[in-house]
Amino acid sequence: MGTKFPMDWHRECLKNSAENVAGLRGDVARKTAELERRERELAFYEEQIAEADRRGLDAFDRDRLLVKRTV
Repeated sequence: MGTKFPMDWHRECLKNSAENVAGLRGDVARKTAELERRERELAFYEEQIAEADRRGLDAFDRDRLLVKRTV
């Protein structure tokens, strides 16, 4: 048979669970942003390689090929 716990105990457990869920939500948001950034970087890298192939290059600098310069 189960054990009864006081209402204050249950309220504290609920509060702790809600804080845990909020923390997980924050983790998911950060990981989602990181994933999106890395996907953009990967797509750009693929674009750079395709451009280097198109130009017939045998080497290129990732920091310069197709990187738009700001004035």
